[in-house]
Amino acid sequence: CIEGLIEMAKEEDLSKSKVMYPHSKQARQDLARFLARQGVDIVSFVLYDTVPTTFCLPPLQLIEELLFTSPSTVSSFFDQIEHTPSTCVYRALGPVTLTTLEKRLSPFSRIKPIC
Repeated sequence: CIEGLIEMAKEEDLSKSKVMYPHSKQARQDLARFLARQGVDIVSFVLYDTVPTTFCLPPLQLIEELLFTSPSTVSSFFDQIEHTPSTCVYRALGPVTLTTLEKRLSPFSRIKPIC
């Protein structure tokens, strides 16, 4: 996750580095801002846009766990389902995805962060 990259980068002298940072249109700019403050010559650009698609799910009561890797994954999923399975464990990769997931679920849902 971005926070982990920033923590690792804090221990490096990046002042003479040149970094190309392709990212999603929805990406936060935390990493780009951090690198720029460190004196990095950074080229940051939008490489792709996240566009939701319609999908067919198996019956949700058959799902034991759902893994979300980005806030846009959370939004796209919950925008297309009518109810959330109460028996499911929800996993979120990174703190921003976790926050987005928590906003979409009941406080009684089982949520497990990853990273």
